[in-house]
Amino acid sequence: MKNTFKNINEYILLFPDEVQQKLIKLRETIHSEIIGLEEYIGYQMPDTRENLWAILQAIKNM
Repeated sequence: MKNTFKNINEYILLFPDEVQQKLIKLRETIHSEIIGLEEYIGYQMPDTRENLWAILQAIKNM
């Protein structure tokens, strides 16, 4: 059966609590560094419309 997700929050809820916490922290960090980041679900995975380099820089600053 194929899962369909309406948003990133639904996707994160599929993981164990420990992983959810890490994903939420990562997502918050990226959003704090890239104001106005647009997220979407593509190919049943979370994605953004932002440049990968900007996201990697945000992660580096964690």
